[in-house]
Amino acid sequence: MADEDGKIGLTLCCCSPVDEEAVRTALREFTPVWEALTTQEQGKVLRLLIRRIEYHGGTGKLEVIFEPTGFDGFLQQFTEEAAVA
Repeated sequence: MADEDGKIGLTLCCCSPVDEEAVRTALREFTPVWEALTTQEQGKVLRLLIRRIEYHGGTGKLEVIFEPTGFDGFLQQFTEEAAVA
């Protein structure tokens, strides 16, 4: 259920430990890259990272379940491409 501001709760689930600092750094540097990607490329990135999204109507919560190796694979690919550029 949405709160009084109409916002839906969001839970992020990762199957493996994530290096939070590496994720912060990658996301900080990724915005210009994301904006340069085509819609198809953005979809590919999302499919690499996200296993499924579930909405729990009774609680109004949205749960994002990430691929177990999604962040690791994504970060490795992103840092390798950044090093080449």
